[in-house]
Amino acid sequence: MMPYLKLIACAICVHIVICEPKQPSNITEDMYHVLSSKIDTINLELALKRNEQVQTKQDLLEAKTEIQRMQGNQTALEQQLSSLKETVLGLSIPLEENCQSGEFGPHSRPSYPVNLTINFRPAFKRRPAIVYGLKVLDSAHNVNVRVGGFVMEMTNAYFKFQIRAWANTIMYEAKFSWMACPRTQT
Repeated sequence: MMPYLKLIACAICVHIVICEPKQPSNITEDMYHVLSSKIDTINLELALKRNEQVQTKQDLLEAKTEIQRMQGNQTALEQQLSSLKETVLGLSIPLEENCQSGEFGPHSRPSYPVNLTINFRPAFKRRPAIVYGLKVLDSAHNVNVRVGGFVMEMTNAYFKFQIRAWANTIMYEAKFSWMACPRTQT
């Protein structure tokens, strides 16, 4: 702000010195050239400021156009989100009835059979369908391997599983993976 005040004050001063009708005639040619040079400098600075204002206005107009474009994109995205929400709400299986999965098995060398209880979180509304399979097996290399896994009991809240080995099997570790899913209405 200060450079503008200096420019205005200088311009007023120049105006008074040059345009005042009763100006004393003691202004020399050198003073005239100095003042003229200062006026030219001020005019140049003012022209540069005008150009900066024009460029700023153009930049603001471009930014406004970009904001409007982005608002249009936002509106389209909000409509897509709304549509997706309606699709999700229209699914027949409620979110709490999604499939659940995991793995289980004893952590250290147990004696077999091993009985485990796996709780469903959250519990299903009714008894789910379940699939399971052997994931990890570590046994002695010099004997036959006989291992089995069996669901012993199942409710909507948990299932009990037994891992067993028989004959001369020496088993160090056995882990099973499982997945339980809500039964479809039939």
